[in-house]
Amino acid sequence: MRRLLSLAVVALALTACGSQKPSASPSPAASPAAGDVIVRAGHIDQALRAVARGPLSERDRRLFAAFMAQNRNRTDTYDGQTVRRIINFQIAYDYGLRDVAQAKAREELYKKQIEPLLDARVLSGKDAHDRIVFTVLLHNKTAKALDHVDLGVDIYDATTKGPIGHIELNLDRKVAAHGSVTFAVPVHYALFDADAGMMMGAAQHRKTFVVSPTAVEFANGSGVGEESD
Repeated sequence: MRRLLSLAVVALALTACGSQKPSASPSPAASPAAGDVIVRAGHIDQALRAVARGPLSERDRRLFAAFMAQNRNRTDTYDGQTVRRIINFQIAYDYGLRDVAQAKAREELYKKQIEPLLDARVLSGKDAHDRIVFTVLLHNKTAKALDHVDLGVDIYDATTKGPIGHIELNLDRKVAAHGSVTFAVPVHYALFDADAGMMMGAAQHRKTFVVSPTAVEFANGSGVGEESD
């Protein structure tokens, strides 16, 4: 697959220049650089061959190959784009994956740090017109008064088990040492951003909730998690 990715740039460049008469002193700009070649739907294999032969680094060839392998059937993602732009798309995608992995690792770390301090649950979520109203339980396991909690809440359909939405709750809520509080948190569907449509479509469906605390702050100024890093 890597080879296929690099052969297209040269092939397309030669095609672009083939209709021109050779000059006595050809201009270096007469054929586009490998990264400037435009990839067209229906000519992927040609593009792959050209990229494999073109003067690109092995890293760029690998990135181009990876993008085309993932998006071969999604012509809207590459048709009319240059090889360089497609490589940059893949770089951004890889960075995104890395950021997600790092965020998950941080979340797991915070969870381990916070679990001995706090028990946080969403007991229920009731859909009401244009919002969902969570019933949240916080139990402070420490001898210090609690001032603030950040929670990530993942919502799933109780029947299909499929994900419906995710929301970050930033709760300024005082909880006494070794105390517990239960309270309502209304959240407008629009605050779910990309998941808003799913949340509205699943209104009145039975739901389950997975809570991941990401930060706690105590009245004495100490804390654990993202806000305290």
